[in-house]
Amino acid sequence: MPFRKFLLLGLCVLLPEGSVVAAEAASEAERPREPCGEYQRDDGTVETGFGFVPTQASGTYVQVFENRSEDPVTIREVCACFIKSRGEQEVDFDIVAYRATESGPSAIPFYVAKGQGSVAARRSADAGDFLTTPTELVLPPGRSYVGVRWDPSANRFLHVCADSSEAVESSQVYYRDGASKGWTETTASRDPIFRNNRAIFVRLSPQAAPQSISGTASSPPRPR
Repeated sequence: MPFRKFLLLGLCVLLPEGSVVAAEAASEAERPREPCGEYQRDDGTVETGFGFVPTQASGTYVQVFENRSEDPVTIREVCACFIKSRGEQEVDFDIVAYRATESGPSAIPFYVAKGQGSVAARRSADAGDFLTTPTELVLPPGRSYVGVRWDPSANRFLHVCADSSEAVESSQVYYRDGASKGWTETTASRDPIFRNNRAIFVRLSPQAAPQSISGTASSPPRPR
């Protein structure tokens, strides 16, 4: 897919003919500040960030988590890492969860929680700000897709942190915007900005700490 390349505050931003914007790392990757979440699909190092062009009124990125137990698991909080290439500001977003279908996430979320926080403008995309949102998300047994949704026209230059390390197992990242007819998996996209994508920085903290959620346990379980 044709795209245009611009340099904005040290970020290489790719603007394809579609609606997705990527912020590429401009220097050696480093660990994001304030790690959070007990179960994650990323390896802790930010390589890039994914966003949407500001003409869109809605944009969503989700990845798969699997509850391997026979019982529902309650998630007390979800944290997500964001990057802004311009203009530090308060941002509004949603934590969203979708049921799994044979073709990917369902059309309508079964859970939505409002999130908010401050994201600093950075000169490179190798670090971001983690924002934690309290939730009452209940993951049913099996697969669910959990991620973030925001309004690109209101939260301009916002990107969710992403992982492209070959050592990371693919977590089936999907995206869609207000103009999409359905979901697109990043690894199935012809857009070069998604090349080698493995995960987004969206992490879960359950009320208890069952060893049944797919993903790496990133910190010792905390008590209820």
